[in-house]
Amino acid sequence: MVSQDRRAHQRYPAWFPINVRIDDDLNPRAAMLCDISLGGALVWGFWDDQGGERAALEVTFRSDSSSIPARIVSVERQWDTVILHLQFPPGLIEGSPALGGLIEELADHFKAYQVYLAHRADDDPSLGRTATQYPIDRASA
Repeated sequence: MVSQDRRAHQRYPAWFPINVRIDDDLNPRAAMLCDISLGGALVWGFWDDQGGERAALEVTFRSDSSSIPARIVSVERQWDTVILHLQFPPGLIEGSPALGGLIEELADHFKAYQVYLAHRADDDPSLGRTATQYPIDRASA
């Protein structure tokens, strides 16, 4: 049985530092933007309280700073940090040239890397192995 992706928009890995304000915090909180799409984001927050209902992501891209409002859909606890699953208001990213540019650039990098992975040779010596190191039937490994 093939499972269908329930996401309305493709996610793109980001992995860069941002600041987050939860429910209009006066002081921003340090976080990492893990991935982003037209519909939302996954943020790893370096704090341990559960937070609230709304978040504002303070993102700097190409020297342009933006505040992205979001609704907190769910929160996961991981050690002394949190992982926020966020949803953006419809049309927010498409309506912002800077944020649209961020998504476009991340998408280009993601697609280029996918092509690289699809075409790299498994016997590439830079990977530290050769084809002779694999069993003849890889499915049995």
